[in-house]
Amino acid sequence: MSESRITIGPVIFNFPHLLEAHTNDPAKPAKFSAMIVIDKSDTKTLNAIDAAIKSVFESTNGKEKLGKSTLKTIRLPLRDGEEKDAEDLQDKMFFNCSSKRRPEIVGIDRQPILDESEIYSGMIGYVSINLFAFNQNKSKGIGVGLNNVMRTADGVRFGGGATTAASDFADIDVEDIL
Repeated sequence: MSESRITIGPVIFNFPHLLEAHTNDPAKPAKFSAMIVIDKSDTKTLNAIDAAIKSVFESTNGKEKLGKSTLKTIRLPLRDGEEKDAEDLQDKMFFNCSSKRRPEIVGIDRQPILDESEIYSGMIGYVSINLFAFNQNKSKGIGVGLNNVMRTADGVRFGGGATTAASDFADIDVEDIL
C-alpha cells in the first residue's frame, strides 16, 4: 500500500452518495462521493492525511503535475469546518472524495451493506482513500479518491432525518376529504 492510499476513521459521513452515483451538474458525469468529517481533536487521522498529502506532493507524479508550486499555492483537500456556516461542521475538518467506481460498503462484520437506510449523513465509519496530484483547467492541487467504506456505528443524522408518510399525515382527518 502506497503512502497516498490510507484508511482512516472513525469519521462521520456527510452527503454520502455511496450506493448510487450522483451529480449536481448534468454536464458532468455522475460519481460516487461523500464529504468526510473529522473531529479536530483526532490528531492521528489528521496527521495521516497531512503525511499522505506531503507524500503525493513530493512524489515524482506530484512534481510532474504540480511543477514549481508549493503546498501554500495549490488546492488542498482538507478544509476547516469553520469556513462553512454549518453547525455540524464546527470544531471539525472535512474533505470531499469521489470515484467513478462504486465503493464496496461493509458493516463491522465485513459483510456488504445494500440497504440504503443504513447509509445516511451522520453515520460513522472508516474510509479507504487515495490522494493524487492534479493539474487541470488551470487548477493545481491534491484530490481524494474514494475506495471503500466500513460502516461501524449509527451517528446523529444531519438534518434530522426522514419522516414517514404515516407520521406526516397522521393529523389529517380523511373523513373530511372523502
